[in-house]
Amino acid sequence: MIFKGIIHGETNRKIAEAIFQSEKTVEAEIKKICGILNIAEKKTEQNIRVLIGQRYAQLVGVL
Repeated sequence: MIFKGIIHGETNRKIAEAIFQSEKTVEAEIKKICGILNIAEKKTEQNIRVLIGQRYAQLVGVL
């Protein structure tokens, strides 16, 4: 659900509400996703989300 929320452009707060967890939990999971996709964490959340989307698209052969 977290990955799907990121791809759909939802905020951490909205994702947290959907999965009944805290925003801190969502942030931790995003860090894990970055590690799995070999994405170096950036300082702005938007950049991380864009990079996650791009990397996912590469993995599934869209880009």
